[in-house]
Amino acid sequence: MNKRYVAYVPLLLSAFLLVLPGCGDDKTEYENAVGATPAKFAFTNQSGVEPGSTVTSNPITVSGITIGARISVTGGSYSIGTGLFTASADTVYNGQTVRVRHTASASSNATTTTKLTMGGVSATFTSTTGTTGAGGEGQTLYLTYCNSCHSGMPVKTKTIEAFQTAIDTNKGGMGTDALKALTTDQLASIVSYLTGGNTGTTPDAFTFTSPTDVALSTIVTSNSITVSGITAAVPISVTGGSYSIGTGAFTTTAGTVTNGQTVKVQHTSSASNSTNTVTTLTIGGVSATFTSTTVTAAGGPPPTVDAAALYTNLCAGCHKLGSADTSGFAPDLKALDASAVFPTPGVTTHNGTGPLTAAQISALTAYFLTVP
Repeated sequence: MNKRYVAYVPLLLSAFLLVLPGCGDDKTEYENAVGATPAKFAFTNQSGVEPGSTVTSNPITVSGITIGARISVTGGSYSIGTGLFTASADTVYNGQTVRVRHTASASSNATTTTKLTMGGVSATFTSTTGTTGAGGEGQTLYLTYCNSCHSGMPVKTKTIEAFQTAIDTNKGGMGTDALKALTTDQLASIVSYLTGGNTGTTPDAFTFTSPTDVALSTIVTSNSITVSGITAAVPISVTGGSYSIGTGAFTTTAGTVTNGQTVKVQHTSSASNSTNTVTTLTIGGVSATFTSTTVTAAGGPPPTVDAAALYTNLCAGCHKLGSADTSGFAPDLKALDASAVFPTPGVTTHNGTGPLTAAQISALTAYFLTVP
């Protein structure tokens, strides 16, 4: 090759590299697509959680997008709607609800953080453990403010709410300026020390019975659940419907609930056949869903009934079921005709259980006959 032309080769290569199109990052293009950037969202952080426990966030509702958006998580897992929790990236759509979950630190007064990203918009959910056992701030505060009076007798007050009431009313001389200056977190650490880490703000798990064959565009109300396992008022919120405490009016506004109160949820069923409508109720970080499924269109296949799930939700708390469930104390339901207990579809019977549809009653009978 002529040396005169060889001299131009580096210049030609440089010009070629300058005009090469950039190799796009699929993730960036996906997140920057028109309609794929959601509105900002936020989680409610939790404090005083039990070390090593599984902590689930409040649900947030995706809004502001018109196409699917990428969803990913670091430091935990997430769940879309009623789906399983996962750490794998996926796609989320407008109107869906999302929760995140992680395992709290095994240490006292330690914070764990989970970061959720949807369409390039991120938010974090943190949980902070309380003080458990001997040592820590809880013990220090107890020895400073309580031990002089209670060294010879037990402390009966072991909830944040009861401590605050005693301070406010000067019960037993507790209305001192020093005690009045304690923050809620400091009271929680004293309670945590006295109770071994359980501050009484995480309720027992609860479930709703999900009806099928529901009429289109109908108001559907769940069974009542009774709040248990807490010793202080805890937050309550709902997505995809409304809730009622006791005999109160249904509302969508977040509030608080106390131990022993009953709660129901309510929503309007879908306007389409064979379609689910889901309401998620969260109490003190513990969630459950209530799902109604509309009736199948004329000529279509009958809806599928999960008889095993019905048994678990309605009967397993008391009854036995052959060798499949021997833990109950009430009579064995093996080979029982469920219509003997639920003779009329749509009517609540047997200790407030139900109502059940004809399809659910038939499915339970078949299930009772087939278990070993």
